[in-house]
Amino acid sequence: MSIRIEEPNSTKRIIFLFLLFLVFPDFLFYTLGIDNFSISTIISIILLFVFLRAKNTCKDNLLIIVVLFILLCFNCLLSMLFNIEQVLSFKIVLSMYSILIMAYVSSCYAQTLWLCSEEILKRSVFYLFAFLCLIGIISILLQKTEIIHDKSMILFPETISICIGFHTYLFILFILYKGGGVLLLYILSLGIALGIQNLTMLVGIVISVFVMKKITIRQTIVIFLGAWIFSMILSDLDISYYTSRLDFKNTTNLSVLVYLSGIERAFLNFITSYGLGIGFQQMGVNGEVGVYQQILADLDAPMLNIYDGSFISSKLISEFGFIGAIMCIFYLFIFFRFYLRFKKNKRYPPQYILAYSFYMCFFIPLFIRGAGYINPYVFMLFSSIFLCKYHAKIILMKSNVKMAI
Repeated sequence: MSIRIEEPNSTKRIIFLFLLFLVFPDFLFYTLGIDNFSISTIISIILLFVFLRAKNTCKDNLLIIVVLFILLCFNCLLSMLFNIEQVLSFKIVLSMYSILIMAYVSSCYAQTLWLCSEEILKRSVFYLFAFLCLIGIISILLQKTEIIHDKSMILFPETISICIGFHTYLFILFILYKGGGVLLLYILSLGIALGIQNLTMLVGIVISVFVMKKITIRQTIVIFLGAWIFSMILSDLDISYYTSRLDFKNTTNLSVLVYLSGIERAFLNFITSYGLGIGFQQMGVNGEVGVYQQILADLDAPMLNIYDGSFISSKLISEFGFIGAIMCIFYLFIFFRFYLRFKKNKRYPPQYILAYSFYMCFFIPLFIRGAGYINPYVFMLFSSIFLCKYHAKIILMKSNVKMAI
Protein backbone atom coordinates (compact mmCIF):
# COMPACT_ATOMS: atom_id res chain seq x y z
CA MET A 1 0.00 0.00 0.00
CA SER A 2 1.50 3.34 -1.02
CA ILE A 3 1.16 6.83 0.35
CA ARG A 4 -1.68 8.90 -1.03
CA ILE A 5 -1.04 12.58 -1.60
CA GLU A 6 -4.23 14.60 -1.80
CA GLU A 7 -2.87 17.55 -3.77
CA PRO A 8 -0.59 17.68 -6.82
CA ASN A 9 3.04 18.62 -6.37
CA SER A 10 4.25 21.99 -7.58
CA THR A 11 7.54 23.87 -7.49
CA LYS A 12 6.29 26.17 -4.72
CA ARG A 13 5.10 23.21 -2.65
CA ILE A 14 8.38 21.30 -2.95
CA ILE A 15 10.36 24.42 -2.00
CA PHE A 16 8.04 25.05 0.94
CA LEU A 17 8.39 21.48 2.21
CA PHE A 18 12.17 21.68 2.07
CA LEU A 19 12.30 25.04 3.87
CA LEU A 20 9.93 23.68 6.50
CA PHE A 21 12.34 21.04 7.77
CA LEU A 22 15.57 22.97 7.07
CA VAL A 23 14.78 26.59 8.03
CA PHE A 24 11.89 26.31 10.48
CA PRO A 25 13.82 24.44 13.24
CA ASP A 26 16.34 27.31 13.38
CA PHE A 27 13.50 29.85 13.42
CA LEU A 28 11.84 28.10 16.37
CA PHE A 29 15.10 27.61 18.25
CA TYR A 30 16.75 31.00 17.80
CA THR A 31 13.92 33.43 17.04
CA LEU A 32 11.07 32.07 19.18
CA GLY A 33 13.45 30.89 21.90
CA ILE A 34 12.58 27.19 22.19
CA ASP A 35 15.48 26.02 24.35
CA ASN A 36 16.00 22.63 22.68
CA PHE A 37 16.89 22.23 19.00
CA SER A 38 15.67 18.62 18.97
CA ILE A 39 12.20 19.77 20.03
CA SER A 40 12.29 22.49 17.35
CA THR A 41 13.17 19.85 14.78
CA ILE A 42 10.36 17.52 15.81
CA ILE A 43 7.80 20.34 15.72
CA SER A 44 8.96 21.15 12.20
CA ILE A 45 8.83 17.49 11.14
CA ILE A 46 5.28 17.12 12.49
CA LEU A 47 4.21 20.24 10.58
CA LEU A 48 5.87 18.78 7.50
CA PHE A 49 3.80 15.62 7.94
CA VAL A 50 0.62 17.72 8.18
CA PHE A 51 1.39 19.50 4.92
CA LEU A 52 2.34 16.22 3.23
CA ARG A 53 -1.18 14.97 4.00
CA ALA A 54 -0.06 11.35 3.86
CA LYS A 55 -2.59 8.79 5.04
CA ASN A 56 -0.50 5.63 5.15
CA THR A 57 2.84 4.22 4.14
CA CYS A 58 3.89 0.98 2.50
CA LYS A 59 4.72 -2.14 4.48
CA ASP A 60 8.36 -2.17 3.37
CA ASN A 61 8.90 1.26 4.90
CA LEU A 62 7.22 0.18 8.12
CA LEU A 63 9.55 -2.81 8.29
CA ILE A 64 12.58 -0.50 8.19
CA ILE A 65 11.07 1.62 10.97
CA VAL A 66 10.37 -1.50 13.08
CA VAL A 67 14.00 -2.63 12.68
CA LEU A 68 15.13 0.83 13.80
CA PHE A 69 12.84 0.59 16.84
CA ILE A 70 14.27 -2.83 17.79
CA LEU A 71 17.82 -1.47 17.50
CA LEU A 72 17.00 1.46 19.78
CA CYS A 73 15.30 -0.80 22.35
CA PHE A 74 18.26 -3.17 22.36
CA ASN A 75 20.67 -0.31 22.96
CA CYS A 76 18.48 1.11 25.73
CA LEU A 77 18.65 -2.24 27.51
CA LEU A 78 22.43 -1.95 27.45
CA SER A 79 22.08 1.36 29.29
CA MET A 80 20.90 -0.60 32.32
CA LEU A 81 24.48 -1.81 32.77
CA PHE A 82 25.46 1.77 33.61
CA ASN A 83 22.43 3.56 35.03
CA ILE A 84 18.97 1.96 35.10
CA GLU A 85 17.30 5.24 36.10
CA GLN A 86 18.43 6.92 32.88
CA VAL A 87 16.77 4.24 30.74
CA LEU A 88 13.34 5.27 32.04
CA SER A 89 14.03 9.01 31.80
CA PHE A 90 11.83 11.35 29.79
CA LYS A 91 14.75 12.28 27.53
CA ILE A 92 15.34 8.67 26.45
CA VAL A 93 11.68 7.94 25.73
CA LEU A 94 11.17 11.24 23.89
CA SER A 95 14.31 10.70 21.82
CA MET A 96 13.19 7.22 20.76
CA TYR A 97 9.76 8.44 19.70
CA SER A 98 11.31 11.44 17.94
CA ILE A 99 13.65 9.29 15.84
CA LEU A 100 10.80 6.96 14.87
CA ILE A 101 8.64 9.96 13.92
CA MET A 102 11.49 11.32 11.79
CA ALA A 103 11.88 7.97 10.05
CA TYR A 104 8.16 7.68 9.33
CA VAL A 105 7.73 11.24 8.05
CA SER A 106 10.89 10.91 5.94
CA SER A 107 9.30 7.91 4.18
CA CYS A 108 6.28 10.09 3.39
CA TYR A 109 8.53 12.92 2.22
CA ALA A 110 10.53 10.55 0.02
CA GLN A 111 7.33 9.28 -1.57
CA THR A 112 6.25 12.87 -2.27
CA LEU A 113 9.56 13.62 -3.96
CA TRP A 114 9.36 10.41 -5.98
CA LEU A 115 5.96 11.45 -7.33
CA CYS A 116 7.35 14.77 -8.58
CA SER A 117 7.98 15.34 -12.24
CA GLU A 118 11.59 15.84 -13.30
CA GLU A 119 10.89 19.41 -14.38
CA ILE A 120 9.41 20.41 -11.02
CA LEU A 121 12.22 18.81 -9.05
CA LYS A 122 14.97 20.39 -11.17
CA ARG A 123 13.32 23.81 -10.98
CA SER A 124 12.89 23.50 -7.20
CA VAL A 125 16.54 22.58 -6.75
CA PHE A 126 17.68 25.58 -8.79
CA TYR A 127 15.48 28.03 -6.86
CA LEU A 128 16.49 26.58 -3.50
CA PHE A 129 20.18 26.88 -4.34
CA ALA A 130 19.67 30.44 -5.59
CA PHE A 131 17.83 31.27 -2.34
CA LEU A 132 20.67 29.91 -0.19
CA CYS A 133 23.28 31.75 -2.31
CA LEU A 134 21.32 34.99 -1.86
CA ILE A 135 21.31 34.48 1.91
CA GLY A 136 25.07 33.89 1.81
CA ILE A 137 25.80 37.03 -0.23
CA ILE A 138 23.52 39.24 1.91
CA SER A 139 25.14 37.83 5.08
CA ILE A 140 28.62 38.70 3.78
CA LEU A 141 27.51 42.27 3.02
CA LEU A 142 25.91 42.61 6.47
CA GLN A 143 29.11 41.39 8.12
CA LYS A 144 31.27 43.70 6.01
CA THR A 145 29.15 46.75 6.89
CA GLU A 146 29.20 45.62 10.57
CA ILE A 147 25.43 45.49 10.78
CA ILE A 148 25.92 42.04 12.26
CA HIS A 149 29.04 41.16 14.24
CA ASP A 150 28.94 37.36 14.24
CA LYS A 151 28.79 34.64 11.58
CA SER A 152 25.04 34.16 11.69
CA MET A 153 23.32 34.07 8.30
CA ILE A 154 19.91 35.76 8.65
CA LEU A 155 17.60 32.72 8.89
CA PHE A 156 20.48 30.48 9.99
CA PRO A 157 22.15 31.69 13.22
CA GLU A 158 23.82 28.26 13.34
CA THR A 159 25.54 27.91 9.96
CA ILE A 160 25.65 24.08 9.90
CA SER A 161 22.02 23.99 8.69
CA ILE A 162 22.62 26.21 5.67
CA CYS A 163 25.84 24.31 4.95
CA ILE A 164 24.00 21.00 4.64
CA GLY A 165 21.25 22.47 2.47
CA PHE A 166 23.78 24.40 0.38
CA HIS A 167 25.92 21.31 -0.26
CA THR A 168 22.92 19.12 -1.04
CA TYR A 169 21.60 21.25 -3.86
CA LEU A 170 25.08 22.19 -5.02
CA PHE A 171 25.81 18.47 -5.47
CA ILE A 172 22.67 18.03 -7.58
CA LEU A 173 23.47 21.01 -9.80
CA PHE A 174 27.01 19.70 -10.32
CA ILE A 175 25.50 16.56 -11.83
CA LEU A 176 22.87 18.35 -13.90
CA TYR A 177 25.14 21.08 -15.29
CA LYS A 178 28.20 20.75 -17.51
CA GLY A 179 31.11 22.86 -18.74
CA GLY A 180 30.99 26.56 -17.88
CA GLY A 181 27.96 26.10 -15.64
CA VAL A 182 29.97 23.88 -13.28
CA LEU A 183 32.85 26.39 -13.16
CA LEU A 184 30.43 29.20 -12.33
CA LEU A 185 28.84 27.13 -9.54
CA TYR A 186 32.25 26.38 -8.01
CA ILE A 187 33.36 30.02 -8.17
CA LEU A 188 30.12 31.24 -6.59
CA SER A 189 30.16 28.54 -3.89
CA LEU A 190 33.81 28.96 -2.93
CA GLY A 191 33.42 32.73 -2.96
CA ILE A 192 30.56 32.56 -0.47
CA ALA A 193 32.40 30.05 1.74
CA LEU A 194 35.53 32.23 1.81
CA GLY A 195 33.49 35.39 2.30
CA ILE A 196 31.55 34.19 5.34
CA GLN A 197 34.63 32.32 6.64
CA ASN A 198 32.98 28.96 7.18
CA LEU A 199 35.37 26.01 7.23
CA THR A 200 32.57 23.42 7.21
CA MET A 201 31.12 24.85 4.00
CA LEU A 202 34.58 25.08 2.44
CA VAL A 203 35.39 21.45 3.27
CA GLY A 204 32.05 20.33 1.82
CA ILE A 205 32.73 22.13 -1.45
CA VAL A 206 36.21 20.61 -1.68
CA ILE A 207 34.73 17.14 -1.08
CA SER A 208 32.24 17.74 -3.87
CA VAL A 209 35.15 18.32 -6.26
CA PHE A 210 36.21 14.71 -5.77
CA VAL A 211 32.83 13.01 -5.62
CA MET A 212 31.00 14.87 -8.38
CA LYS A 213 33.15 15.96 -11.28
CA LYS A 214 36.57 15.43 -12.81
CA ILE A 215 38.13 18.89 -12.95
CA THR A 216 41.38 19.69 -14.74
CA ILE A 217 44.27 21.60 -13.16
CA ARG A 218 43.53 24.59 -15.39
CA GLN A 219 39.89 24.63 -14.31
CA THR A 220 40.93 24.34 -10.65
CA ILE A 221 43.17 27.42 -10.99
CA VAL A 222 40.34 29.36 -12.65
CA ILE A 223 37.92 28.32 -9.88
CA PHE A 224 40.16 29.42 -7.00
CA LEU A 225 41.14 32.69 -8.69
CA GLY A 226 37.51 33.47 -9.43
CA ALA A 227 36.40 32.56 -5.91
CA TRP A 228 39.21 34.63 -4.37
CA ILE A 229 38.29 37.70 -6.45
CA PHE A 230 34.58 37.21 -5.68
CA SER A 231 35.19 36.95 -1.93
CA MET A 232 37.55 39.96 -1.98
CA ILE A 233 34.84 42.05 -3.64
CA LEU A 234 32.32 41.14 -0.96
CA SER A 235 34.57 41.13 2.12
CA ASP A 236 38.14 41.17 3.34
CA LEU A 237 39.62 37.70 3.08
CA ASP A 238 41.18 36.70 6.41
CA ILE A 239 43.15 33.47 6.04
CA SER A 240 44.04 33.45 9.75
CA TYR A 241 40.54 32.17 10.50
CA TYR A 242 41.22 28.93 8.61
CA THR A 243 44.73 28.49 10.01
CA SER A 244 43.41 28.89 13.56
CA ARG A 245 40.77 26.21 12.95
CA LEU A 246 43.46 23.81 11.76
CA ASP A 247 45.95 24.59 14.53
CA PHE A 248 45.82 21.46 16.69
CA LYS A 249 48.65 22.73 18.88
CA ASN A 250 46.59 25.65 20.14
CA THR A 251 45.10 24.43 23.42
CA THR A 252 42.71 27.41 23.67
CA ASN A 253 40.94 26.85 20.35
CA LEU A 254 37.46 25.70 21.38
CA SER A 255 36.56 24.25 17.96
CA VAL A 256 39.68 22.08 17.91
CA LEU A 257 39.29 21.04 21.55
CA VAL A 258 35.66 20.03 21.07
CA TYR A 259 36.54 17.90 18.04
CA LEU A 260 39.47 16.23 19.81
CA SER A 261 37.26 15.63 22.84
CA GLY A 262 34.73 13.87 20.61
CA ILE A 263 37.42 11.57 19.23
CA GLU A 264 38.89 10.89 22.66
CA ARG A 265 35.58 10.16 24.38
CA ALA A 266 34.43 7.88 21.56
CA PHE A 267 37.62 5.84 21.98
CA LEU A 268 37.48 5.79 25.80
CA ASN A 269 33.78 4.90 25.95
CA PHE A 270 34.27 2.13 23.39
CA ILE A 271 37.14 0.62 25.41
CA THR A 272 35.58 0.95 28.87
CA SER A 273 32.26 -0.51 27.71
CA TYR A 274 34.04 -3.46 26.04
CA GLY A 275 32.58 -2.46 22.69
CA LEU A 276 28.97 -2.57 23.90
CA GLY A 277 28.56 1.20 24.08
CA ILE A 278 27.42 3.21 27.08
CA GLY A 279 23.78 3.28 25.95
CA PHE A 280 21.35 5.42 23.97
CA GLN A 281 21.62 9.16 24.75
CA GLN A 282 24.17 8.50 27.51
CA MET A 283 27.09 10.51 26.10
CA GLY A 284 27.77 13.35 28.51
CA VAL A 285 25.61 11.68 31.16
CA ASN A 286 27.64 8.53 31.76
CA GLY A 287 30.92 7.34 30.35
CA GLU A 288 34.41 8.83 30.31
CA VAL A 289 35.23 12.54 30.43
CA GLY A 290 38.69 12.64 28.88
CA VAL A 291 41.56 15.12 29.02
CA TYR A 292 40.24 17.49 26.36
CA GLN A 293 36.86 17.85 28.06
CA GLN A 294 38.70 18.79 31.26
CA ILE A 295 40.62 21.45 29.31
CA LEU A 296 37.30 22.80 28.04
CA ALA A 297 36.06 22.96 31.63
CA ASP A 298 39.16 24.97 32.59
CA LEU A 299 38.29 27.39 29.76
CA ASP A 300 34.76 27.89 31.19
CA ALA A 301 33.16 25.74 28.48
CA PRO A 302 32.42 22.47 30.32
CA MET A 303 29.08 21.85 28.55
CA LEU A 304 30.21 22.66 25.01
CA ASN A 305 29.05 19.72 22.82
CA ILE A 306 29.29 17.45 25.86
CA TYR A 307 26.25 15.40 24.79
CA ASP A 308 27.23 14.81 21.15
CA GLY A 309 31.02 15.10 20.78
CA SER A 310 30.57 17.71 17.99
CA PHE A 311 30.13 15.06 15.25
CA ILE A 312 27.65 12.21 15.02
CA SER A 313 30.07 9.29 14.61
CA SER A 314 31.60 10.18 17.98
CA LYS A 315 28.18 9.83 19.60
CA LEU A 316 27.33 6.67 17.67
CA ILE A 317 30.52 4.86 18.68
CA SER A 318 30.26 6.04 22.29
CA GLU A 319 26.65 4.95 22.72
CA PHE A 320 26.33 1.96 20.37
CA GLY A 321 29.86 0.55 20.56
CA PHE A 322 30.58 -2.06 17.89
CA ILE A 323 27.18 -1.47 16.28
CA GLY A 324 27.91 2.26 16.01
CA ALA A 325 31.34 1.60 14.50
CA ILE A 326 29.82 -0.84 12.00
CA MET A 327 27.19 1.76 11.04
CA CYS A 328 29.93 4.31 10.32
CA ILE A 329 31.93 1.79 8.27
CA PHE A 330 28.79 0.72 6.40
CA TYR A 331 28.04 4.37 5.63
CA LEU A 332 31.52 4.77 4.10
CA PHE A 333 31.05 1.56 2.09
CA ILE A 334 27.80 2.85 0.58
CA PHE A 335 29.41 6.28 0.14
CA PHE A 336 32.13 4.87 -2.12
CA ARG A 337 29.65 2.55 -3.83
CA PHE A 338 27.50 5.58 -4.67
CA TYR A 339 30.57 7.40 -5.94
CA LEU A 340 31.66 4.57 -8.25
CA ARG A 341 28.12 4.12 -9.55
CA PHE A 342 27.76 7.78 -10.49
CA LYS A 343 31.26 7.85 -11.91
CA LYS A 344 30.28 5.16 -14.41
CA ASN A 345 26.80 6.43 -15.19
CA LYS A 346 25.10 9.75 -14.37
CA ARG A 347 21.88 9.02 -16.25
CA TYR A 348 19.61 8.66 -13.25
CA PRO A 349 16.26 10.28 -12.45
CA PRO A 350 16.49 13.52 -10.42
CA GLN A 351 14.94 11.75 -7.41
CA TYR A 352 17.82 9.28 -7.29
CA ILE A 353 20.32 12.11 -7.75
CA LEU A 354 18.63 13.86 -4.82
CA ALA A 355 18.99 10.70 -2.71
CA TYR A 356 22.65 10.57 -3.71
CA SER A 357 23.13 14.19 -2.64
CA PHE A 358 21.30 13.71 0.66
CA TYR A 359 23.46 10.69 1.44
CA MET A 360 26.81 12.19 0.41
CA CYS A 361 26.15 15.40 2.36
CA PHE A 362 25.60 13.42 5.56
CA PHE A 363 29.37 12.82 5.53
CA ILE A 364 29.81 16.33 6.98
CA PRO A 365 27.70 15.96 10.17
CA LEU A 366 28.80 12.34 10.58
CA PHE A 367 32.55 12.97 10.54
CA ILE A 368 33.17 16.73 10.61
CA ARG A 369 30.49 18.69 12.46
CA GLY A 370 27.04 17.65 13.58
CA ALA A 371 25.04 17.54 16.79
CA GLY A 372 22.93 14.62 17.97
CA TYR A 373 20.43 12.37 16.23
CA ILE A 374 17.37 14.63 16.01
CA ASN A 375 18.13 17.25 13.39
CA PRO A 376 17.37 18.07 9.72
CA TYR A 377 20.40 16.27 8.29
CA VAL A 378 19.49 12.94 9.91
CA PHE A 379 16.02 13.43 8.45
CA MET A 380 17.67 13.91 5.04
CA LEU A 381 19.62 10.67 5.51
CA PHE A 382 16.41 8.76 6.24
CA SER A 383 14.83 10.35 3.15
CA SER A 384 17.75 9.22 0.99
CA ILE A 385 17.34 5.63 2.19
CA PHE A 386 13.65 5.56 1.26
CA LEU A 387 14.30 7.28 -2.09
CA CYS A 388 16.89 4.61 -2.91
CA LYS A 389 14.40 1.93 -1.94
CA TYR A 390 11.80 3.35 -4.33
CA HIS A 391 14.40 3.50 -7.09
CA ALA A 392 15.41 -0.13 -6.46
CA LYS A 393 11.76 -1.18 -6.60
CA ILE A 394 11.34 0.55 -9.99
CA ILE A 395 14.47 -1.19 -11.33
CA LEU A 396 13.15 -4.55 -10.10
CA MET A 397 9.77 -3.98 -11.75
CA LYS A 398 11.45 -3.10 -15.07
CA SER A 399 13.64 -6.21 -14.94
CA ASN A 400 10.59 -8.39 -14.22
CA VAL A 401 8.79 -6.87 -17.21
CA LYS A 402 11.77 -7.62 -19.47
CA MET A 403 11.92 -11.20 -18.23
CA ALA A 404 8.19 -11.61 -18.85
CA ILE A 405 8.60 -10.34 -22.41
